[in-house]
Amino acid sequence: MSHLSLLIKPAAGLCNIRCAYCFYRDLSESRVNKIMTRETADKLIERALDSGAENITFAFQGGEPTLAGLDFFEHFTDSVNKKNNKKIKINYAVQTNGMNINQDFADFFKKNKLHKRKI
Repeated sequence: MSHLSLLIKPAAGLCNIRCAYCFYRDLSESRVNKIMTRETADKLIERALDSGAENITFAFQGGEPTLAGLDFFEHFTDSVNKKNNKKIKINYAVQTNGMNINQDFADFFKKNKLHKRKI
């Protein structure tokens, strides 16, 4: 396997705006919204790194993924860096409405080469 691409919902259906066109809004209102635990993130990372892929894309979406908090993303990228012993090429992407992007998030995105895609 040369490339593995994972679509990750770290904040489940949580969102900080109410778009009238959102197809997921009705579904997310009827479910318990939870933030992904560090344990789950670590298991996901380990399995991805053990997949045999030559490069991996971790893409975050939601709801609104930034509602998981900057500490979630810092832990995630730190874990990938520590566990990536095979030096697999890692790509990150985040689909965000941009409402939570402050200077700290912007600095983090730049440092970790996260490409944000505003919707």
